[in-house]
Amino acid sequence: MPRFIEAIRWDRGFLVAGKAYNMPNINQEKILDRGGKVPVNRGYIPHPKHIPFEYDQITDHIYVGTNQCCQAHFDDMLLKKGVAADISLEDDRLDAPFGVQYYLWLPVPDHTPPTYKQLLIGATMLKHLVDNDIRVYLHCKRGHGRSPTLVSAYFILEGMTASQAIRRVRERRLIHLRRTQIRALHDFERTLSSS
Repeated sequence: MPRFIEAIRWDRGFLVAGKAYNMPNINQEKILDRGGKVPVNRGYIPHPKHIPFEYDQITDHIYVGTNQCCQAHFDDMLLKKGVAADISLEDDRLDAPFGVQYYLWLPVPDHTPPTYKQLLIGATMLKHLVDNDIRVYLHCKRGHGRSPTLVSAYFILEGMTASQAIRRVRERRLIHLRRTQIRALHDFERTLSSS
């Protein structure tokens, strides 16, 4: 028997806290009939084979989403929102995001945390961009692990604890941080506070 998780809200046709992605095996009418509950296998809704372009705005300047932003050129929708920088954490693909003014590639294997140096470089770059009123799009493959980890590191750099930083990102985007990613953020916080 499948387990269920509560749906938080509908956003741009997607179900947040499970993001239905208009998948054929998930009937959105049935979701509404169940009071906003979504069937879950092993704690997660199965990802569609095709990764849709979707993202969430974390702050006025920070957007996190999938890698579909940058297939041939940077997505026009993001450019219209004033996004001028792209930070990619994909390890197996170097983007060519034509249309952005700033680009940083931090190759991190899927399901692993960025190294301390990658967290420091990425969070520092993100801070400089935000401080200079530049909007940034961060992505990994699906935008649920590596890129939210880096945004959390930015919030830690800004003075939050690791738990507060993770919570801040989770309030705006469905994320699936692994234990190693959470541990890396706590280590990042400890190292910053001791220096």
